[in-house]
Amino acid sequence: PKGWTPLHSACLKGHEACITYLLEHGADAKKTAGPKNQSPAQLVEASKNSAAIQALAKARLLNK
Repeated sequence: PKGWTPLHSACLKGHEACITYLLEHGADAKKTAGPKNQSPAQLVEASKNSAAIQALAKARLLNK
């Protein structure tokens, strides 16, 4: 969707390694985009991928 970053896509698809890499290299995890104005954290929660959720949690972006 329009405005999504690579981090948005990685979170939606549950790609833990990509999420970690992007965050380590300065990806903006708080940017909202798309038709529902969602953040990467919202997308990773929707993916229900526990490894991806943990990758964001380690970055202290989720309250898990």
